[in-house]
Order: sequence, then C-alpha cells, then structure tokens
Amino acid sequence: MRLCLKSRVGPNLQNQPEADKGVRVQDHPQSTTPLTAARRARRTATRLALGAGAVTAATVLGTAGPAAAQSAPAPHPTAAKAKAQPPSKAKPAKSRTTAPPARHQAALAGGRTSENWSGYSQSSGEVGRPVTSVSGSWQVPTSSQQVRGRSEAASDWIGIGGGRSSSKAGSAKSDPTLVQAGVTSTLGHSGSAAHYTWIETLPGDAVATPLQARSGDRMTVAISRSGTDRWRVRLDNRSSGHHWTTTVRYHSAMRSGSWISERPTIGGADTNLPKRTALTYSAATVNGHPTRFRPSQRITMTDHGRRIATPTAAEGNGSSFTICSHSTRC
Repeated sequence: MRLCLKSRVGPNLQNQPEADKGVRVQDHPQSTTPLTAARRARRTATRLALGAGAVTAATVLGTAGPAAAQSAPAPHPTAAKAKAQPPSKAKPAKSRTTAPPARHQAALAGGRTSENWSGYSQSSGEVGRPVTSVSGSWQVPTSSQQVRGRSEAASDWIGIGGGRSSSKAGSAKSDPTLVQAGVTSTLGHSGSAAHYTWIETLPGDAVATPLQARSGDRMTVAISRSGTDRWRVRLDNRSSGHHWTTTVRYHSAMRSGSWISERPTIGGADTNLPKRTALTYSAATVNGHPTRFRPSQRITMTDHGRRIATPTAAEGNGSSFTICSHSTRC
C-alpha cells in the first residue's frame, strides 16, 4: 500500500504569540495547533511504500506521476550526478554512530515546542540580514521501532525558510517558503529500515536524489543563493565519498535558516517517531558564519504535551547541538 508522505510548511509551534495564531486543525484534537493560513498549506511530498518498509530513489520518483514531476523543482542542466551505487538493502547497516558525552543534558528552559519539528531555527532578524546560505553536517542515526509492528518515519534536514522572521513576541512572521535538503529514514511494519536523500522547494513535491545514504553515514548539506531566485543545493555523503549537486529556481522570502529533525505527516496525521540514536548537527553556518545558536531558537518536539525529541543547548562555538529521541537525556 502506497501512502502519500507529507510534511507541514513549518514547525507546528505551541507557544506562538496571539497575533501569529490561526485556526486549529484537527490532526490532534486534544492539542491546539496554531498555524497561519500560509502554514496550513501542506506540501505534497513523495509517495512511500511504508508497509513494505523499503524505499528507494526509483520508488519515490516513479510513483509521483506526471503532475508531481511538473511541479517538482527541475535540476539545472549542469547539475553534477552522483556515482551510481547498488540499491541499499532494507536491513539497516551497522551503525557507526558514537554516543555523545554524558554532559548532553536535554535543555528544558527557553525555546518553543512543536508537534513535528525538533532542532534550531534562526531568523533573519537574529542574523541581521536575509538568510542566503546555510550548511551543516550530521551522522544518519540508527532507527528502530518504538512500537513493534508499527510504521514509523523521521526526516533530518537543513533549509532556508519555514521558521519565523523574529524571535520577539508580537513581531514574528512565519515564512511560508522553504528550500531544503536532507535524509528520510522509514521503518515498515516488519521493522526493516530504509533511507533516501531528497531536495524540496515548497509547495512543490520532494524529489529523491540518486545519492544513497545509510545509518552511520556522515552527511553534509549546503544551500546557497547563486542569483536572483536561484539556489545551489549540494548533498555530500562523506562516508561513501559521493555527492550530488543541483541548481533550482525558487523565490524564497529568506526569513530564516533551519536545522531540523522532523516527524512527517501522512494524509494529514503525524507519523510515529521511531526510536533513534542521538543525532548531532555540527559545523552549522548561516551566511558563511557560525550560527551561534541561542536558547530562544531551540524547538522541542512534543506529542500531546509529552516531549519526544529534545535538542540540547548549543555547544562549542554555538554551531552544534544534539537531539535526543524519546528521552530528555542523551
């Protein structure tokens, strides 16, 4: 059974100022979902065979149909292609993820909560100018079923847009535009895991890339403005030594940069977040400089008020942090 995997335009924030709140949607009847009209627009993303538990680039690209192909961002003719690699097996590779130090204490003070995002989002107001480039690295976590026999999914990505233009209450404006790239990990009912890389420009469809990834691989994403409404997107798998680059035409409001682990939605309902090893974003940059994340930029993912993915305080020069899934400690 093929399902349409969708993801909200931005974080489904729970403590927005009254001026930024919109109507409620009924994904979770017990929770308030403050979304502006722009945020309520859902992106039509890739179709995944979650029941089978195995997703490849061919599956994603081959099931969207002609209409999806027309709305998806077209790669630039000069885009570099990744070296052909054999399809990854459904069974996840042995993880090379190393546990972070015990000092990683999930931060509870400051920041915001969301039903589908966890990580950091930095506004153009905080940066001091429009966001024209972002980058960062992470290691693909090992995923396993949180509940046996249940389909689960998680997406880790870096992008420009989707957040808020300011952290000040009453003055924040949501950014309905978003150009992003990352890795999605899915688990079928059998518990077998699959991973694929993709790029997306809202409200267009996600487009799977030929670059393969597996648990433990070290990934880097860099997105930069190369001209008026032109964006260069590069994904590197530093573990395999392969990369994929493209240029897309897209009008971005450039109001924020985001480093996110996301719980996608399927048919308007949130997917279940799998159990995952710690995910650490590092070497994060915005407009060519270290991000220097602040506590107010932190986003904690919740499910009916219960924390299910919590980012730590920023470390080092403020350009790295760790996300703990189904735990408040890493």
